[in-house]
This record gives sequence, structure tokens and C-alpha cells, in this order.
Amino acid sequence: MSQIQEFQLTNNNGSKVKIINLGARLTELIIPTIKHGDINTILAYEHNEQYHLDSMFHGAIIGPVCNRIANGRFNLNNQDYRLAPNDGNNLLHSGTNGLHQQLWQVVEHAVSKLTLQIKQKHNENGFPGNVTIELTYTLHESNTLSLQWSASSDQDTPLNLTSHSYFNLSGFGDIKNHFLRINTDKYTPYSDEQIPNGDIASVKNTPLDFRKFTPLTDALDGSHPEILRWGGLDHNWVFDECPQLKIQAELYSKDTQLLLQIESTLPALQCYTGNQLAVFGIHGTHEGICLEPQFYPNSVNEDNFPDTILKANQTVTQQVNLIFTEVDFEQFTN
Repeated sequence: MSQIQEFQLTNNNGSKVKIINLGARLTELIIPTIKHGDINTILAYEHNEQYHLDSMFHGAIIGPVCNRIANGRFNLNNQDYRLAPNDGNNLLHSGTNGLHQQLWQVVEHAVSKLTLQIKQKHNENGFPGNVTIELTYTLHESNTLSLQWSASSDQDTPLNLTSHSYFNLSGFGDIKNHFLRINTDKYTPYSDEQIPNGDIASVKNTPLDFRKFTPLTDALDGSHPEILRWGGLDHNWVFDECPQLKIQAELYSKDTQLLLQIESTLPALQCYTGNQLAVFGIHGTHEGICLEPQFYPNSVNEDNFPDTILKANQTVTQQVNLIFTEVDFEQFTN
């Protein structure tokens, strides 16, 4: 298989999802509404071939290790691994040829379900082990889109996957008029290179306190140094480490009265408000927001962070649910 293939999922309510095999990317996620018609809730390119040149990871499955690895280095089982940095001194999203730029194989395609698989060879992109990853997208009648992935390896290897869609529940404009809630009181403070310093800090009295629904304009148009130094939100919030599904984040658009709830089995969530989107001339700054369930950044180099090592000959499974509902603004504010 050497070219991009596109697949569509539908349900009986009029929801429609498009996925391409390049990076197992979501390229369309249409949710029907009673008052505002069909809303494409994610940013996308006009032509699928544009994703070959995409450096903003639109809709992609990121891996084998998402987010940043400090200095592109880690030690595993007393062996040093050196990877090619692509974000200053650090490795971001596994480099330029991570899973987001690879062609996945189709295992099964049905009306509301798609299963894709990819095999990463030992030392590919510098990571150890022959790794097999299987990913299933399922579109439910409730207008929930589920992503479930499982992975196994013949050697111990770091594994930290996430989904990197840019959400805009209004279907137009920027996301400043959206309301955001992140259901935790902890985050990982960063260095100036966006590498966690190893601490877990409270969000209290910081601009990262989204425990109550907050208009994004309050943060994005604010003057707090923590927001100004990144041009918006680009931070990692942490949750209690447990394998059960939990609501991590909620996003609401008053324009369409759509509520998106992000539910996952993962212990952290990266929120990125598209601070550099305008650089590439397709979308505007803050036109979309990424809500990415994952493990902590640079976990492979932090002993006190949750373990991201996939043990040899074991299988791990994670799940992310994108739950869409239509909620009147009056009901939402109450």
C-alpha cells in the first residue's frame, strides 16, 4: 500500500467521520445539531495529499511517544538511546517520521467501525522493539466516537500514544468563545523548553485553573506570563492514575450549543490552543484546540511519573471517547 486511502463511518443520526490511513488521521467529524445543522467539529485540509506536508499533526495518531523527550535521549535497561531532535534540543511527537506520517494497514472496515494496524520495526526512529499497534475507531448511535488502541512488543519500549485533532465546535472562527473545563487540580510545570521539571503542582491561583467552565478568551486574551510565553495554552494536566474511564475535559460552544466531553483511561491530558496554526497559512491562530489524553511529557526520563514502558510480550490497551451532546446555553449555565 503506497497511497492515501480514505474511509467513512456513519450512524443513523447523521453523524459522519472520515479517516485516512496516513497517520490514522481524523479528517472529518460531523455532528448533526437540531438548531444549527451539521457541524464539522475538527479542522482539516481541503485535500488529503496536504497531510504529507503537515507539520501540525492534524487529526493524527501520535507515537510511538507523543509530546517531548528531553534532549531526544533516554535510558532503558541500562542502554542509552539517542533520537534525532526536531524541536530545538528535544524530540517532539517521535520526530518527522513518527506514526503520524506512516501508512497504516486496514484490518476491518464496517459502516460504523474501522480497525487499522501498524508495525514498527526494531530501531525504527531510534526506538527499540518490533511493535504492533492496532487502533479501532467506532462511531456509536449516541454520537460518541471511541478510539481504542492496543500495542505489544518483543522488547521493552516506551509507548505513549495520543490523538491530535484540533476541535472547533462552532465550525468557524476561532475558539475564544468556547468554554473549557479540565477536571483536575494538578499540572506539570515546564522549563523554558516545555520539558516538565519533575514536579506536580496545583493549578490554584494560576491561569491553568479550569476546574469550572471558563471562557477561553479569559486565558488567550490575558496577560499572564505563563500564557504569554507560549502564546496560549500548551500545558499538561495530570489525573489520578487509574485504568478506568474518566471525564478529563469538556468543551462547549455557545454558537452551536455543542458540548464535547473527553473521556479516557490515560493519566494526563495535554491542551494546546493552536498557538502556531497561523504560521502555516491554512488556519488561523487559536482556530482550533487540541485535547490530547496521554501520559506525562518526558515520562521516560522521570522516575516519579507514571511508567510508559511497554514490557516485552505484554499487551496494553487504552481508550478515548469523544462524547458529543447538544445542550441549550441556559441549561449549560445552570
